[in-house]
Amino acid sequence: MSSAFTIETFGVEVLASRFKAEIREFKLEQRKQMRVAGNIVKVDVAAKASTVFPSGTTAHKRSGSTPLGPLRKKIGLRVLPTTSDVIAFIRPKASAFYGRFQETGLSTSRKGRIVKTTSVFGRKRHERSGSHAFHLPAKPFLAPVAVADVDKVTAIVGKSYGVFFTGGE
Repeated sequence: MSSAFTIETFGVEVLASRFKAEIREFKLEQRKQMRVAGNIVKVDVAAKASTVFPSGTTAHKRSGSTPLGPLRKKIGLRVLPTTSDVIAFIRPKASAFYGRFQETGLSTSRKGRIVKTTSVFGRKRHERSGSHAFHLPAKPFLAPVAVADVDKVTAIVGKSYGVFFTGGE
């Protein structure tokens, strides 16, 4: 014959609120540490971009309101909290459009030159020569720094967190 056995806990709500507060503080501290580590990697990426693309070489110029300048000035850092992790994105800003392609390389085709312009029903029509292939070789500046800075980031963020770099070999 078995007897009834019950366990009651008191103050669960208080305990849960304490855990929520501590988790919030932990997440805030984790974001701060990730921002510090991300800024160190960002500085190293900017230095690497300066050596890969010296200031004598100009970036592709385009019209618009975005300021033009060396790639090293256009490396951005963004720290985003997720449900379980904190992620730091270090990449060229949108104003450095070709920075992404300089990291990975690009194979595409260019439009041919305008050979003849005709007018059809009052609208100009351009006839172009054939397109030709264009290749931008990869000059990685993010991936080598990511591999080299794993120890720096681990020292700042701590060994209790997993440090993973993605986006290159």
